[in-house]
Amino acid sequence: MKYGRLYVSLIVIFMSLGITGAATAATVEETEELAIEFRGILEVGAVGADETHPQVTGPRIGMARLAGRGVYEDLGRFFVQYDASSGDARLLDVLGVLELTDWLNLRLGYFKTPISTDYNISASQKPFPGRALVADLTPRRAAGGELAAELPLGEATTAFHLGIFQPGFPDAPPASGDLYTARAEITWPMGLGLHLGYVDHFDQIEVVDDEDAAFYVEQPRLIDLAATYSDDDWFGHIETVIAPHRDPGFVPAGVYVAVGHRIGNLEEETTFEPIVGYDFIALDTDFPFHRIRAGMNAYLLDYRVVPNIHYEMNIGADSSVGHAVFGLLRIAM
Repeated sequence: MKYGRLYVSLIVIFMSLGITGAATAATVEETEELAIEFRGILEVGAVGADETHPQVTGPRIGMARLAGRGVYEDLGRFFVQYDASSGDARLLDVLGVLELTDWLNLRLGYFKTPISTDYNISASQKPFPGRALVADLTPRRAAGGELAAELPLGEATTAFHLGIFQPGFPDAPPASGDLYTARAEITWPMGLGLHLGYVDHFDQIEVVDDEDAAFYVEQPRLIDLAATYSDDDWFGHIETVIAPHRDPGFVPAGVYVAVGHRIGNLEEETTFEPIVGYDFIALDTDFPFHRIRAGMNAYLLDYRVVPNIHYEMNIGADSSVGHAVFGLLRIAM
C-alpha cells in the first residue's frame, strides 16, 4: 500500500510537469508581473547492504519531489515543495521571500536553516546519495524567518543571514526557547568559498537529555565551519561542527571531507565524476562513528540526468563494520 501511493504520487509529478527530460521546469503561468513554474526531482535505484549496515537491501526511492515556484516582479517570490519518497506526500518547504532592496530580502516560512553548508547544497546537485553526517548535528528545516543579504567585496561575493527559528519541530521532541541563527560566507571567482554558521539555543528553560532528541536541541550553541572549492575539473568540501559547551568543548562533534574530479565539460558533454568522502560524528566524544564513501557520478545532461554508483562503509562506536552499495538514477526537471 505504501509504494502504491508512492507510484501514484510519481505519476502525478510527471504529469504535472508534462515536459521532456531535457527541460528544466514547466511554466504554468506567466504574465508581466507573475511567473509560476513547477520542478521535479526523482531519485530511484537499489541498495545492497549487509546486516550491520543501517540500509536495507532492496529498492530505494531517495527522492520524489514536486516543487512550485512563483516570482512577483519587484516584490518577491514564493516556494512550496512536497516529497513523496516515504509513500505519503509531505510538505518539505513553504517559503515566502520579500525583496526589501536589491541586496537584502526577508525570508519567512518553513525552510532550510542556514547552518550546514552540505545541507544547503541543492538536492539536485548533492554528490553522494545521502547528506554528510555533520548535517544531522545542526537544524535542518524549521519554521521561522531570516534576513538575507548578498554584497560584492571586490571580485568576491559575500552573503549574510540572521534568523530566528522554532526548535524541535518536526524532527525532534518539543523544546523550549528559540534558535537564533547566523551565517556568513564569501566566495571568489576561482571557486573557493569559506563559510561560518552559528546557532544559539536561546532562552532554553532546561537542557534536554533525551536519546531521541536532535543533537542541536541538546546543545546551547553550535558552530559550523566549512571551506568549499569547485571549478571545471575539481570539487572539494571540508566541514566541521563544534559544540563549545561540551567537555572538551572544542573537539569537533563531526567532520566531513569530500573530493571529486570531473572528467569532461559539464555544460557541453557527458561528464564523469569519481568522488571519495570521509566523515565522522562523535555524539559521545569517546566513541565516534566513522563513514567512508567512494563512488562515480555520470552527468548526462549536466545535473538533470545523473546515474551513479556508490560504496559506503560504516564503522560503529562498537567497532562493528557495515557495507553497502547504492545504484541510483537521479532526474531533475
